[in-house]
Amino acid sequence: MADEEYVVWSKSYETGIPMIDTQHKKLLALTNQLYSACLAGRDTATEFFLGAVHEFVDYVKEHFSSEEELMAQNGYSHLAEHKAKHDEFAKKLLSETQEMKAGKPMVPLSFLHYLRDWILSHIAIDDMDFVYHSKILKKRNSLEKIY
Repeated sequence: MADEEYVVWSKSYETGIPMIDTQHKKLLALTNQLYSACLAGRDTATEFFLGAVHEFVDYVKEHFSSEEELMAQNGYSHLAEHKAKHDEFAKKLLSETQEMKAGKPMVPLSFLHYLRDWILSHIAIDDMDFVYHSKILKKRNSLEKIY
């Protein structure tokens, strides 16, 4: 497989929460593995792609669970909306995976575009909202201790 990166981690995606940043980096690494599969020959690509998609789906579930637990522990007021976005994404991934396994013709690069765009926009918008909320909450708690 090629070592070419389809999507590159940027400091602008850092949440400052080491566990979440590590998981986000792994999601991007898995996306890059899917990209590598697309660059391989057709038979190799199809076989590898399906295996990599399964690994991606499993890791997404693990990441979403960790993230939602952290949000719940921190009293994130938009947790329900955030979880709904996670659920919708997971449902789309599962649906696409089942259709691929059933032999539905697919365009791997279109699927990759969707993954990349969803992940990066989700980090930049939705996850950063949680980071902002956490910082505000920490400031409020430290001010309450002073007064």
